[in-house]
Amino acid sequence: MAVRVGFEYKLYRNAGSYASPTWTEITNCLDLTLTLDGEKVDFSTRASKFKKYLCGMIDLAIAWSMLDNSADTSMTTIQTAFAARAATIEFAVADAAIASAGTMWWRTALAAITKMGRGEPLNGAATRDIEACPAAGDSNEPALTTT
Repeated sequence: MAVRVGFEYKLYRNAGSYASPTWTEITNCLDLTLTLDGEKVDFSTRASKFKKYLCGMIDLAIAWSMLDNSADTSMTTIQTAFAARAATIEFAVADAAIASAGTMWWRTALAAITKMGRGEPLNGAATRDIEACPAAGDSNEPALTTT
């Protein structure tokens, strides 16, 4: 396994439909975190002296920050979806360019924007802190994909 640097990973939003995606890279992405937390389901029995578990439902969340730039189409699209409380954006977090052979990426299906904070440091650029999670009501499931 090759060691990777964080800036090599990519964040995309789907400007098309689920069936016919048009992946647009969010280049105004600063720090990015993809969280996949599996629910620990206890399957212990008296047959063992140790607890036994399986991974239950997975809690997927994407959190990132962007420069607060009103001319950035991705930022205004995300901000509009958050303000409207509308789950209309699909995201992908990829370990390289999404169209490159061998790229592994998580596709969120439609996502709810659950956080849209604003950082205003005295001596730094203003930023937006964003979080997106799979939305209720979408029949498509998040998926790990390899191009």
